[in-house]
Amino acid sequence: MTEPSPGYQQNYQPPFQSQQPQGWQQQPVGQPGQFGWQSPQPPKKKRSKWLIGCGGLAGLAVLIVIIAVIAAVANSGNGGTKNSSSGGASAAASGSAAPSSSAPSSNSLSGPVGTTFTVTETNDNGATVKYSITLDKVIQHARPDNSFDTAPAGDHLAAAEFTIKGVVGTDQDDANNDAAAIGNDQQTYQPGFEGLAAGTNFSSGDFNTNPGSSSIGWVSFEVKNGVKVASVQWSPSSGMSGSAPATWTVSG
Repeated sequence: MTEPSPGYQQNYQPPFQSQQPQGWQQQPVGQPGQFGWQSPQPPKKKRSKWLIGCGGLAGLAVLIVIIAVIAAVANSGNGGTKNSSSGGASAAASGSAAPSSSAPSSNSLSGPVGTTFTVTETNDNGATVKYSITLDKVIQHARPDNSFDTAPAGDHLAAAEFTIKGVVGTDQDDANNDAAAIGNDQQTYQPGFEGLAAGTNFSSGDFNTNPGSSSIGWVSFEVKNGVKVASVQWSPSSGMSGSAPATWTVSG
C-alpha cells in the first residue's frame, strides 16, 4: 500500500456515491434499521441569524421599557412639593408673602407702622413700669398749626402719631425726648417741637402712664427737603428692656 502524502488525509469514497455540494452533509440513500430500511431524513435548515438578531433587539426594547416604568414609579415617590398652609408654607407655594402681623415676635424690636411694643422701665421710686407704645401713622409733609411753627429754610415738617397705654405702675415721660426719625438718607432727625395741625404734642411732649390709661399725641420732625422718613424710633431714657430702641419701618 502506498503511503499518503504529507499534509493530506486519505479519503475513501464508497462505490456508487456521487460528490455533494459543499455545505450539505452526505446522507445515505437508505440504511438498515430495526424494522427494515429507513428513509433518509431531509437536512435540517439553519436558523436565520437575522431572526435571532431581531429577537434580541425586541427583548432589549422590552427591557428598556420595563426599566423606564420602574424609574418613573420610583421618581413619583421622591422629591417634594410645596404644601400650602397659613403659617408661611402657603406663601412659599403661591409665591406671595404671608400677611404680616401687627404684633412683633417676642425677641423683635422692629416692625411696620401699627406695631405695638411694650416698654419696661423703672420710675424714680425704683418701681417697675410697663406701658405699650404704638406708631399709628406718619405724615411725610405735615402742616404746622400756625405761621410761627413752620420748618426752617431748607427743611420741611414730618409728623408721627403715637398711642401710649399704661400697663403696670405709674410714671411720667416726654415723647419729644424718646422719639426720633431716620430719613432715607440714613440721617437721624430729632423732634422739632413745632405745633402741628394734625393734633397736639401730648402735653408739650409730656405724657403720664398708669394701669388702663391711654393717650394719643403727635411728634414733629424737621427733615431736609427731598428726604423722606424711612423709619421711626422710640427710645426711653432707660431703654427698651435694656435693648435697642423700638423701630417702625415706614413704607413708601
